[in-house]
Amino acid sequence: MHNNKIVFFDGVCNFCNSTVNYIWDHNSKRDIYFSSLQSDFSKEFFKDKKVDISDLSTIYFFEDNVLYKKSDAIFKISQNLDGKLKFFGKFLKLLPKALRDWGYTVFSRNRYRMFGQSNTCRLLKPEEKAYFL
Repeated sequence: MHNNKIVFFDGVCNFCNSTVNYIWDHNSKRDIYFSSLQSDFSKEFFKDKKVDISDLSTIYFFEDNVLYKKSDAIFKISQNLDGKLKFFGKFLKLLPKALRDWGYTVFSRNRYRMFGQSNTCRLLKPEEKAYFL
């Protein structure tokens, strides 16, 4: 399973769950898997990677044995989606990494206030279950 494309996200963040829904809806190849940062799978996955996943403010994307975070993760995820978001990702990549990550951090700090959070992780549809680790 470790060679698959995996999005690691904050499972109680409403914005993050909406983003996962968007990724699901726009990945017709069905080659992206998902794991909330709160899951046992994530805890085990990150155990030897020296990454503190107790800080839920960062999205991670694992692809081709490389772990991306923040704006780099957003860029890499966008490159795996159908439609116009690929172009957004290419535009995003033109900006300096420090600026992209600063914008990501500012947004991340305010996402609960803007979009709220749930007390539980999202419920899965039957066709999604195999893709959530």
